[in-house]
Amino acid sequence: LGSSVSPLSHNMADGPVEITIRTTISDATGTEAPVVSVSHDSGQSYGFGRMTLVSGSSKNGVWERKVVIPEGAASGAWEVSLFPLSDTLGNDGTGFRTLGTV
Repeated sequence: LGSSVSPLSHNMADGPVEITIRTTISDATGTEAPVVSVSHDSGQSYGFGRMTLVSGSSKNGVWERKVVIPEGAASGAWEVSLFPLSDTLGNDGTGFRTLGTV
């Protein structure tokens, strides 16, 4: 599982920021579209939803989701989380994985 989050920093006083989240996932049977969310310790959360396959296949592909954190949102670190992955056979992981911090 390789992943990237960009941009990695932004001054919220400069206005809203669009974050691009990308992850590469391989599974012999194929994976279902992963779910991500961007959250802050203050309890604010944005972008919860499924990612879109942008290249490759469900067996070995790159998935992406764009999330906008609006102006006025909490300042400080925002955590990008990938929720349990599921394959096409119904197997899934437990908990969530942190992909990065904005």
